[in-house]
Amino acid sequence: SPCETGFGYLYHSHMIPPYKPESMLILGYGMGTVAELIRKVHGTVRTTGVDKLPADRFIVEDQMVIGDALEFVKESF
Repeated sequence: SPCETGFGYLYHSHMIPPYKPESMLILGYGMGTVAELIRKVHGTVRTTGVDKLPADRFIVEDQMVIGDALEFVKESF
């Protein structure tokens, strides 16, 4: 897992908020590294991930949307 390595944590550490978010929307979810790091720091957080080509592995409790992030934001927000 990328977040288990020093590089994974250091590279993504600026994406971890200083407080526990109620929920999060991750545009460009990829392998879920950012979601996993936020959970390691803050515990369970309701997450929606959007990615055109998500990795085969993603965190099961997250809601995944396969599609264009810009279109998702335009339609949902």
